[in-house]
Amino acid sequence: FVQPLVDAELLCGLDRFDHVQVRWSSPMVGCVQSDDGVRVELGGPAPRTVRAGYVVGCDGGRSMTRSVMGV
Repeated sequence: FVQPLVDAELLCGLDRFDHVQVRWSSPMVGCVQSDDGVRVELGGPAPRTVRAGYVVGCDGGRSMTRSVMGV
């Protein structure tokens, strides 16, 4: 498949979910799982911490997400 086309289609599909936020130029620099969810540290021009119910590792085979998950 052509990755940019798949990415564009997935991004368009997120429009139907009000609770989903896309943060460009905000790489994950840390991730800590707890009993009630996940705390994610974001870097970039506006560093911040966000909380989520879960994190999905679909950012490449050598990604920070997969590294943190140990897969």
